[in-house]
Amino acid sequence: MRKFALTSVSLFAIAAWSTGAMAQNQAAGNDSKEVSQASDEAVEDEETIVVVGSFQAALANAFKEKRNADQVVDVVSAEDLGKLPDISIAEAIARLPGVVANRDRGNATELSVRGLGPNLTSTLLNGRELATGENSRNIRYETYPAELLRGAYVFKSPKADNVEGGIGGTIDLRTVRPLDIGERRIVANLRGSYFDLADDVRDTKSFGYTGSISYVDQFFDDTLGVVLSYARRKQPTVSTATSVFASAPRSVFGNANTAAFDAAGIERLPFGFDVGVRGGDDTRNGVVAAVQWKPSGSFELNADFFYSGVDFTNPSQGIRIEGVNSEFGNLYTGITGTDGSLTAGTITQTANFGMSISNVNERYTLNDDSYSGGVNAAWSSGILSLEGDFGYSRNRRDAEFVSVETELHGFFGTTPFQLSSGPSVTFSTLSNGRSVFAFNRDLSDPAINLPSQLRVPDSDTIVDEIYSYALNARLELGGFLKSIDFGARYSDRQKSLVARSAFGFINEANRTPVPSNLLRPPLVGAGSVAFPPSLAFDLDGVIDQVFGGYTAVQANFNLPESWVVEEDIISGFALANFEGSLGGMRFTGNVGLRVAKTETVSSSTFLENGAGTGFVEVLTPFSVKNTFTDVLPSLNIAFFPGENHIIRIGASKAISRAPLDDLNAGVSEFNFGTPEAFGGNPLLEPFRANQLDLTYEWYRNASSVFTLSAFYKDVDTFIVRQTQSGVTLPSGITGNFTQPVNGKGGNIKGVEAAVSQGLTFLPEPLNGLGVYLNYSRIDSNIKVDPAFVEGVFPLPGLAKNTFNAQVWYYKSGFEARLGYRYNDAYATELGDVPGQVLFSDAAEVVDFQMSYEFQPGSSLKGLKLLLQANNLTNAPFETYYGSKGVRGKYEEFGRRYWFGASYSF
Repeated sequence: MRKFALTSVSLFAIAAWSTGAMAQNQAAGNDSKEVSQASDEAVEDEETIVVVGSFQAALANAFKEKRNADQVVDVVSAEDLGKLPDISIAEAIARLPGVVANRDRGNATELSVRGLGPNLTSTLLNGRELATGENSRNIRYETYPAELLRGAYVFKSPKADNVEGGIGGTIDLRTVRPLDIGERRIVANLRGSYFDLADDVRDTKSFGYTGSISYVDQFFDDTLGVVLSYARRKQPTVSTATSVFASAPRSVFGNANTAAFDAAGIERLPFGFDVGVRGGDDTRNGVVAAVQWKPSGSFELNADFFYSGVDFTNPSQGIRIEGVNSEFGNLYTGITGTDGSLTAGTITQTANFGMSISNVNERYTLNDDSYSGGVNAAWSSGILSLEGDFGYSRNRRDAEFVSVETELHGFFGTTPFQLSSGPSVTFSTLSNGRSVFAFNRDLSDPAINLPSQLRVPDSDTIVDEIYSYALNARLELGGFLKSIDFGARYSDRQKSLVARSAFGFINEANRTPVPSNLLRPPLVGAGSVAFPPSLAFDLDGVIDQVFGGYTAVQANFNLPESWVVEEDIISGFALANFEGSLGGMRFTGNVGLRVAKTETVSSSTFLENGAGTGFVEVLTPFSVKNTFTDVLPSLNIAFFPGENHIIRIGASKAISRAPLDDLNAGVSEFNFGTPEAFGGNPLLEPFRANQLDLTYEWYRNASSVFTLSAFYKDVDTFIVRQTQSGVTLPSGITGNFTQPVNGKGGNIKGVEAAVSQGLTFLPEPLNGLGVYLNYSRIDSNIKVDPAFVEGVFPLPGLAKNTFNAQVWYYKSGFEARLGYRYNDAYATELGDVPGQVLFSDAAEVVDFQMSYEFQPGSSLKGLKLLLQANNLTNAPFETYYGSKGVRGKYEEFGRRYWFGASYSF
């Protein structure tokens, strides 16, 4: 049905686009027919594009930027100051061809370009690298307020003067330059938000708000411009989910359950399950400030500053079942297997090392502060141009996860003991993607569900800091060789992670019920996820009164997980820009070479325990240095077979440096029989690829555009976590070493198509309709075999098919837009899930937006009323392990609505 619908919509759009072409060509050939320039239509000449209507105008601006580019690029552009066409910059970029967004807490977060995961997509702000609060190099785009950005460029074929680092693509976020606005502007936005799932979840409110104000002005005969913008968002964080943990192979030894396993075809058992709800709130503040000084046509100075601060607190409650795979301590009855994995049945605990059933009350907190900015100066004498740039970016993230568990107990008289036999769970993981559970004990009774342990497995601080310096020059030559660009760049990056933890445990005989004054009403689920009542309580109160509080510290095992990576990069480039004709067909292009030398120093701790240390832990700080140099040629040519037609050809070599957490020098080595070690790999080489691009673009007018692209990437290595046997461990002995390695590469190839058509040829009032569609198909022969997993799996981040559709309507200030986004399932980043590879299931997201802007002549001119809705179909986020029958997570976020106004004067 979905394929039929997509095909039907695509054929309709192409037919409409073709009809529009014929209608407009006929109109162009009728000299007696005047061209209307009414507010509902588009007018285009060589210099300007004017389109009234937010989404249509944003598309027109984006296509103008794409048309004028000298490399393969897709663009997200704002129709006006503070008016990007989507709720977030990540949602807007995810509508471009070949881009897929990961979802977290219901928000689009990290982005993959052309089938390569977030690790191979680099992100810049105003052309400069961004520090990030993630362990790797990845950016969480929802931390960047869309209201403060004027757009984003997704570069898919590199030039020699581009900052290297993105094989999949480079995403450059852009802020406003005040002299480009050309007039004094004050724009204010205020929207209330309503998240419907929050009605069912405690610890959160259903309503929130998003507000921003921007001021732009010019002084001294428009030679000095300033911009100052502030945005604030406070919204609920709400979801409800069921999860199945990864599975592991059954024991090779027979037991009482073997016959039942064999009869059901079960070869793997999950570690456990959980079910629960999450609430809380998410607050984000953002600031943009910029000064642009252009005292003459030969000199320009720009200074910009960007700040984003994110704070959220996410309490959650639910039920967790662990030890499901303890087959010698459990009895399995009525079981069902799917693709070799246990997916339904009843499990009864029979021994103290069997299954455990716990109520969990938890909280995740995060504080993320990001500062970025720089100064850019450009001077030109007409023949020689010079440009200098200084950039700085810093991010600090503090995050902590804390959990308190209660477990089922019996009593010897008045002395409690943890039940080791009798509790059971009946479950199914096949109910519409959700897991359902039933228990033979009351999990809401505080008399038998006693607090047993406090866990703070993660209390981490990440600090990332980047300084960059660049000096570029251009020499104008004229003729076929128009100009030569050359330059050098130096960047100094230091990123550190400090891992801490804390644990508290109460002996069985000393366990007591949760104090009655700390109890809360039992929890029973939210949305379509329901579960038996579970014990809920005041988490902080129990931590203080029952466990006496906690202090997260660096335990010995945290030291190899803590690291500092220093990265110095020196790069230089030379680029020749040319223009000529071939057989009467004009062409332009550039050919260049970029050389980048990277030096890293990774510092951490070597933890050794076993026969060689007398079975005591020995900690040794150490550092590892690595250096590599890459030579990166590039060629971009654009042919112009007609006034509105462009054929682009690109060839290049590109790199993506290894994730910074993979470069961790920390190692934990154990020798309790078979020597084995676990750690990072500071000697990793980068991902490297040779690339080809071919693109055809047809620009009929501002709102009628067709593009078709094909690309091929030959990737020589792909980094994946693997276990290698018979290698020399850091202590000098031979054993098994699990770490990231440069694995085998392969090719990635794909096609992308996009069509935009304003249906202005239709009769009134339908001539306000328009459509924008894009589709991409990507394939790869790269297979990876990560650690702890049997078999090989497809390239992580590669969704074979993605499709986006936008249908809009605009008339006299009224606009409505319906958006649809689809992507196939894809493997997530590998190596993080023991036992099986996790896939994100196919996803569909439907959004709607409606607005009215008061027109010239109205006393309310400049006021725009807005209604937006996200995830109209309440599409969940779902995962599975290896095959779609072996479900993982099912998470609902609910529908989200925004309603408000903007005013520009």
